Amino acid sequence: MKKLILIAYLLLITNNSFGHEYNVGNLLIDHPKIIKNENYAKGYMIITNKSETDLFLIGGRSSFSEELILHKESSASLSNMQKISQIKIPAGSTISLKDLNLHLMFLDYDGNIEWFEPHKAKLYFSNNMKLEVEFDLD
Repeated sequence: MKKLILIAYLLLITNNSFGHEYNVGNLLIDHPKIIKNENYAKGYMIITNKSETDLFLIGGRSSFSEELILHKESSASLSNMQKISQIKIPAGSTISLKDLNLHLMFLDYDGNIEWFEPHKAKLYFSNNMKLEVEFDLD
C-alpha cells in the first residue's frame, strides 16, 4: 500500500512540474495555470505564435468563473490593473502572461471548486480561432 501511495505521489509531482501544452494551427499555449484569491483568480501562460501573421487574444469563457477578462497590471495593487480589449501575439514570437504584466482575470471565481477538478477555459483569438485549455491550480 505504501508503494502505491508513493507511486501516485511521484506521478502527481511529475505531472505538475512538466505542465501541459495545447495547440491549434500555428498557435501554442504552454503551462496554463491560475492563482486564486477569494473572489477572483489570475491566469498565466506562455503563448507562441508560429505563423507569419500577428494574432490577438480577444477574450474567453471559463467553467469556473462568471467572467474572463484580459488585464494589464503595472504593480501589485488591484487599483493598478486595467481591462484591455486584446493581447497581441506578434508573428513568430512568444509572450508570457504573468504576474505584474499581462494576464487573464477570472472574476467571481467559484471558490468551491477543488484543486483536482478541471479548470477549463475556452480562449478566443482574432482569426476566429478558439482553443480550450485546462489550467493547473497553483
